[in-house]
Amino acid sequence: MEWPREMTLHTSYLGPSQIHDVHLEITSKCNALCPQCSRVYGEKLNPKMPVGELSLEDIQKFFSKAFCSHLKHVYLCGVHGDGAAANSTLSVLNYFRGQGVGQLSLFTNGGLRDEAWWRDLATILKGPKDRVHFSIDGMADTNHIYRRHVNFEKVLRNVRAYLQAGGQANWDYLVFAHNEHQIEEARALSRDLGFADFRIKYTSRFLGDTEKAASQHLGVESRIKESSGAANPRLVVDDLKSRQNLEEYFSTTTICCKTKALGSIYVSFDGRLWPCCWTASNFYHPDPTPKRTNIATLLATYGQDFNSLHHHELTEILSHPWFAGDLATSWTRRFEDGDHPRLRACAQQCGEKYSAVAAQLDPETRATKRL
Repeated sequence: MEWPREMTLHTSYLGPSQIHDVHLEITSKCNALCPQCSRVYGEKLNPKMPVGELSLEDIQKFFSKAFCSHLKHVYLCGVHGDGAAANSTLSVLNYFRGQGVGQLSLFTNGGLRDEAWWRDLATILKGPKDRVHFSIDGMADTNHIYRRHVNFEKVLRNVRAYLQAGGQANWDYLVFAHNEHQIEEARALSRDLGFADFRIKYTSRFLGDTEKAASQHLGVESRIKESSGAANPRLVVDDLKSRQNLEEYFSTTTICCKTKALGSIYVSFDGRLWPCCWTASNFYHPDPTPKRTNIATLLATYGQDFNSLHHHELTEILSHPWFAGDLATSWTRRFEDGDHPRLRACAQQCGEKYSAVAAQLDPETRATKRL
């Protein structure tokens, strides 16, 4: 297929053989109602959030054997849903394993499925680098404050079933004011249970200057407060403000795409191919955020299905004008430019002095992690 307009190539995103890493959001379904998740609006589910998932047949159609031969890592991590919620999770992971993908990962709150399911998962994720990343933000009396509707005791039962069956796992601990006093207690429990690693993270979603926290709409907002610790991401932004206006910084900072450097793509539960999850994170946001406006402009410019794997093959999408040149051109533009303006997500995640995702890591990890 040949795309319908001429273009001047600035530089392409990635060719099929350059992709080694796939971030796959297999479903928008989840058992939780976390206040700062894009699935949530007020005390209810986001009214614009469709419920859906990718089937094994979808995955087989999207990712051919030839394409999979280049892959080193596939990880199921939700922007909207939980990777364990899809009916196809085990069969999809088994498919990629059968195609020779060396590393498989699953990110989850751990409160879904029964112990037998987790034992079955351990028989698939048996490679030396395979991991389940359990997002557990506190102990029995605090985890549910953010991970609403997640039963802590069920999480522990599932963790034990998976680890005792031979699986490897990391504990990811998101720090808030209500759970920061339990970090060392949780770390000790992680060692007792047999986790491979315990990782501390700080959310950047309280930073009203960069992105309004979804919890502003919640009746439970007063219970969800940012950590008072020295690793608070707000301090990074405050440092930027002392140098120049933050909005001006985001509009002019040099952008170096992290996911391009890693050879990575993101595929959402609705079958859309994006450079990264940050680009698509506000696709279904009910409010007219700058990121959602960016996405609406892209669809108006290139067509509603320009990046849909249900309508185009992966190789076709990567050769589309946006992936093949216009995206990279936007990295050299300002927000207000009329021709391919830079995207808010690119400025916030891949600017030279500030990255929202890097700011979420604890100081020790922040210094060593490649982002």
